[in-house]
Amino acid sequence: MHCLVDGRPQTSSWASDRERELRREAESWGAPEDISQVPVSDQVPVVDLGAFLRGEPDSTATVVEHLRFACEYIGFYHLSGCETLVGRDLLDETFRAALLYFGRPEALKLREELDDLRADVQPKGTGYLPVGAKKAPERAKGNLVESFLLSNHAEALWLTKQQKLSSSVASEGVDVKVSPPPPLPWPQDLGEWWQQTVLQYVSSLRSLAGCLVPLLAMALGMPSDYFSKAMEAPGPLWRLRMSRYPAVTPEKGQYGLAPHVDSSLLTILASREASSEDSGLAFHSEYLGGWVRPPLRTGMLLVNSGEWLRGLTNDTWPSARHYVTNPSHCNERWSLACFISPSPGALMGVAASCVSPERPAKYRLTCVAESL
Repeated sequence: MHCLVDGRPQTSSWASDRERELRREAESWGAPEDISQVPVSDQVPVVDLGAFLRGEPDSTATVVEHLRFACEYIGFYHLSGCETLVGRDLLDETFRAALLYFGRPEALKLREELDDLRADVQPKGTGYLPVGAKKAPERAKGNLVESFLLSNHAEALWLTKQQKLSSSVASEGVDVKVSPPPPLPWPQDLGEWWQQTVLQYVSSLRSLAGCLVPLLAMALGMPSDYFSKAMEAPGPLWRLRMSRYPAVTPEKGQYGLAPHVDSSLLTILASREASSEDSGLAFHSEYLGGWVRPPLRTGMLLVNSGEWLRGLTNDTWPSARHYVTNPSHCNERWSLACFISPSPGALMGVAASCVSPERPAKYRLTCVAESL
């Protein structure tokens, strides 16, 4: 979904219209079905946050320049040196939580199935997706992955509406109540430890995003606080997708996760690959010559820019097309993808540094709440 608006009216069907548009686009991307034939590129950048987080002199300028190159030319990059924010032990515990979740009987998992018809039971866009589901992204052939999705979108949107209504009451005396969203579909049989582990992991990634966003602003040539409203409460928005990719043979035209772009500001990925030699993720980069795979770099997180960041940069930073397939015939692939987006009510527009008489702004001022 392209979250910044290109002048078309945002009707209630705008999001679904954009999803269908992206589906048509994806069919023309020519993503290789045999991912083992996609070359691994050691030119995928590494952005080391270690010196910056330690407060070493001149480290900010170095990180900003590395981020600018990675975002402008590649769209994906590895992050290192961020263990103080996302600890190895917490990462291991979160993968153990994923193992426990997907190891449950199918009947238990289906109690939390992601289904828009269950909107009165759990928030829209959250819950369990079985192997072969034709959602997220929506494609003709099902994705060969099972996933569990959690997010704060419904709660943050509700809080944003409450804030606006409180302002209306104060200024106009209008008192309207908005019902809170239903609770997240936590697996009750896995207990409090499971929920707290996942929430702690999400909190650590939100802290990491809070560290990255000012650096990204500076990489754009803007003040470090340029994105500050995007990170204000009740945001930023987050969505966590825990995934297990089984070792199965796809049909023609089928993927583990079909080619797509992320609708986020940025996405932070941790994975446990099925093979010690092969990455199951591939992305498209014109700078790198087409479809490539990132190398396996122990202890690093993988970050990519989403559609929000592409729009805010007036399309100067790409939102890289990517897809996932398990390259192994015997082992499973596991991943934790966290999608970070602006706070629902934060008005965002194209950065002034990306606008000129020769390159006017393509998108109008808008906020995430318009497309949720």
